[in-house]
Amino acid sequence: MKFLIIRNDNIGDLACTTPLLQLLRDAYPQATIDVLGNSYNVDLLRYDPRVSRLWSYDKAKHFHNPWQKIKAWLSKTVLLGRLRIQHYDTVIIAVPLFNRRTTRLASLIKPKVIYGAPSEQYHVPKNYHPVSINHQDPHALQVVTYARALGIQAPAPESMTLYLSEEEKSTLLSERASILGDLSQPIIDKHSVNSSLELSRTTLDPLFKGIREQNNLENKNTTALDRLSSTSEKVNYELRTANYELTVIGLHISARRPKQQWSLKQWQQLISELLRLLPSDKQLPSSISHLPSSTTAAVSSASIRLRLLWSPGSTENLQHPGDDLLASQLVASFPPGLLLAKPTTHLRSLMVAFSGCDLVVGPDGGAMHIAAGLNVPTLTLFGDIDPLIWRPYSKKGYEIVSPSGSLSDLSPEEVAKKICSLLLKIS
Repeated sequence: MKFLIIRNDNIGDLACTTPLLQLLRDAYPQATIDVLGNSYNVDLLRYDPRVSRLWSYDKAKHFHNPWQKIKAWLSKTVLLGRLRIQHYDTVIIAVPLFNRRTTRLASLIKPKVIYGAPSEQYHVPKNYHPVSINHQDPHALQVVTYARALGIQAPAPESMTLYLSEEEKSTLLSERASILGDLSQPIIDKHSVNSSLELSRTTLDPLFKGIREQNNLENKNTTALDRLSSTSEKVNYELRTANYELTVIGLHISARRPKQQWSLKQWQQLISELLRLLPSDKQLPSSISHLPSSTTAAVSSASIRLRLLWSPGSTENLQHPGDDLLASQLVASFPPGLLLAKPTTHLRSLMVAFSGCDLVVGPDGGAMHIAAGLNVPTLTLFGDIDPLIWRPYSKKGYEIVSPSGSLSDLSPEEVAKKICSLLLKIS
């Protein structure tokens, strides 16, 4: 049996197709299950063990240059020829609404059967089987309806699932280990959170010297702590050997739709409010607890780190507008080192970054579905999109909805309080 699933629209939509993919693989463990996407969404499934082969093409509409458009059309024509000789038994157009262009594409592949959404307006091929879909269901379950049309009655998976490669898992562990950062730098600025908690060598070195001298009186053998050269190394050593708990909150600031976007000021307010509200009284390792209260507060605050995430590139990018400018403005608004703001240059690096977070917060969009598919708790901010349909399909998905249908009217203070309550719930 040979299946081809077509999902050539957005990244989040492809993530929402993974429950269907799981049902198909469970029902047909020996079948060929290929996926046809586009050049910017298909990488999401690069290491998915349920997929036999990935196919993709560039969309001509994403190019300004006429020659690039022609090249995209020619490449797509070649791809259709290659797909036709695969002799698929079944093509599933895995979208809840009828799409005329995608139906024509599926027809050109010449499968035995095509499954897709019903159409009352357009003519469909003779081998086209329309599937009635309840558009009030969550989007992922709407797509699962195609499995029911094939006679698969197994319960739908409870969440989306995405996969990292072994190499990406190693990268994730390395990033997580280093994310505590250099604690010799100021962590919190008094102007942003009404606090002055600066960790400096001038303050700490004499204290470590005193602790070291006292330890040497009791035991002449030097310890690992004594052999570390800098104050930040000593602090990090104590935290790591004590298995100190670290919580990383990912803030994804990008969204395509204007009513799903927050302004620079609103993101600044959210971060400042989080720094004000987040607790700083966690139990510290015994040797760190000997330090002054201002120092222990700074180290404890570092147990909750904020990681800034965004779509890379310029807002003028036709294929996928980016938020480099907004991210740089936001980073410049706070003291150095306060925000972890390493850019993700491609989709797979974004997946690794999300996997290193304990909670991801951001406006509705593909990124939130990716985080949920990686089993990361999410708090999605909704403007004019229906959360009953588009909330990330996950047991760990939460949402907060703007009262007016626009995120510009959603209070950062309200979101900060929700984040704090979720941290207690998921910890």
